[in-house]
Amino acid sequence: MSLDGGRGRLSAALKTLEARWESTEPHWQDVMKVQFVEQVLTPLQEQTAAALEAIAQMDVILHQMRRDCAGNTFDIYGGD
Repeated sequence: MSLDGGRGRLSAALKTLEARWESTEPHWQDVMKVQFVEQVLTPLQEQTAAALEAIAQMDVILHQMRRDCAGNTFDIYGGD
C-alpha cells in the first residue's frame, strides 16, 4: 500500500486551484473576495498542506512497517 497516488492527486488539485485563483483574483475586487480568501481559500490551503504533510509522515511509517515485517508471516486471525 502506497499513499503516493492520493498525495499526488491532492497536491495536483491544490496546484490547479491556486493557478485558477491566480487568473481569477485580479478580476475580483470587492468585499466578497476578501471574505472568500479569509474564510475559504486560506483555510483550504493550510488544511491541504497539513494533510499532505500527514500523508507523507504516514507513508514513511508504512514503508517502515513493510521493511520490519518483510519475510515474516503473521496469522491475523490468531489461528494455530
